[in-house]
Amino acid sequence: MGTWLNPGNENFRQMVENAAFYVDKTGMLAQFNQWLFSPQRYVCVSRARRFGKTIAADMVAAYYDKTCDSKALFEPFEIGRDASFEKGLNKFNVLQFDAQTFYHSGDSGEEYVATITRSLQRELLEMWPFCTDTPKKTLFESLERIHQKTGEQFVIIIDEWDSVFRHHTPDSVQRIYVDFLRQIFKSGTTNKFCALAYVTGIFPIVKYNTESAMNLFFEYTMIDSGPLTPFVGFVESEVQNLCKQYQMDFEQCKSWYDGYLLEDMAHVYNPNSIYKAMVRRKFQSYWTATGAYEQISDHITLNFDGLKECVAALMAGGKVPVRTRHFKNKMDDLKNRNDVLTLLIHLGYLGFDEATSECFIPNKEIRLEFEVALEDAQMEGFVDAYKRSAKIMNALLSKDEKTVASEIQKVHDDISSVLTYNRESDLALVIMYACASGRKTYKFVRELPTGTGFADIVMLPMTPGDSAIVWELKWDQSAEGAIDQIKTHRYCDFFEGYRGTVLLCGINYIKGEKIHECMIEEIEVTP
Repeated sequence: MGTWLNPGNENFRQMVENAAFYVDKTGMLAQFNQWLFSPQRYVCVSRARRFGKTIAADMVAAYYDKTCDSKALFEPFEIGRDASFEKGLNKFNVLQFDAQTFYHSGDSGEEYVATITRSLQRELLEMWPFCTDTPKKTLFESLERIHQKTGEQFVIIIDEWDSVFRHHTPDSVQRIYVDFLRQIFKSGTTNKFCALAYVTGIFPIVKYNTESAMNLFFEYTMIDSGPLTPFVGFVESEVQNLCKQYQMDFEQCKSWYDGYLLEDMAHVYNPNSIYKAMVRRKFQSYWTATGAYEQISDHITLNFDGLKECVAALMAGGKVPVRTRHFKNKMDDLKNRNDVLTLLIHLGYLGFDEATSECFIPNKEIRLEFEVALEDAQMEGFVDAYKRSAKIMNALLSKDEKTVASEIQKVHDDISSVLTYNRESDLALVIMYACASGRKTYKFVRELPTGTGFADIVMLPMTPGDSAIVWELKWDQSAEGAIDQIKTHRYCDFFEGYRGTVLLCGINYIKGEKIHECMIEEIEVTP
């Protein structure tokens, strides 16, 4: 057992045996067994932080490493019941390393690559002394020669492969590192000694510089996760089981951490956040501890046309169109708002709906990080608007029509440089932004089909006993007419089976005078 060559199964064993819980993701190995020796053997999985990349890498190493016996370790899990279980079990030499480990600030590209090569070559030489007859032999040449002499084949695992592209490392370091990877993963020759390559990072690989860094690889990302979708994060059934095990409220858990969309799966959860919430028995944001919210702050303040408008729409609960194809996968090469939004998707701060090519803030945890980032970034108007939100919610629940109208008008003014002031479609976003503090206790639904029409905004209470809220918005008409429409079109039919109060809130915006009018009426709904 070595550090990089054939590291054994101890890391994965400790995770399974000593963790507070282990969610079975070994089904991914069955997929990999199908890809062994095929053109699809080259796998690059990019996931956001805290989505289990390193745990998965240790699992892959433990399963394929021929220097240990992992049969009893894996038998209780999904892979143990799969027909391919014996196919790859402890059949290969494993070369596993974390690319981030070897880079030190100030290193040249040559020094970085030499450090990686020297560390790996040392262990190859211990097992196969003939593989490094000359000190200048490359890693690729050593692996090729080992295979020629012995027939040995390798599973190559590189974790955090993209680390030098996520920091302010010189272009020369990045270029030399890419050349190093291209040399290892050559088509044709690499096929002889590589049974499987599993590369993980945060960013995809295809657009570094002017050509692919490793054109052999099939990529699975936060935007297009393909057949590996069930293994990216925790799915809803897994989270439900954990909530039962730890006696935690599932609906609260869902509001805090649900919301990522991957392929056909509507509910994907960040494993790190779920793990910490269960162990600490407390729902809160667990992203702050990473310090990564600064990345939101750094990027949402960039002076790109339309970016602030996008941020306002996202914070108001909306979805924003985004073109992801032209992102260059480098944090210091952002050219427009699409690049910023795509970056935030890969970092896990935005969800992505592939069907509509739209991004959105996925859950309460991430929304809190955006709130902190907005305040930290001192974005003009946004912080003031958020501070008004609590006052608006209090006035709304106490049916203070005058305060609701005047404060919504101030919010409209606060973010008017972002939203086109008189665009009718944006008034709903202004209202949702103005009520943002209510997201702690309400679920917001836009254009809800109910009765004989569509309610503009419905706020569904998460806490029993709280009033539900139905909004109708008008332009150059009357707030009273908005209330009448709610009643005439029976928008409250949605609350069938609900018992309690519903606040009907009509807003009328007079464009010429830029004045907002409000009318609030309370009704009782019984089953």
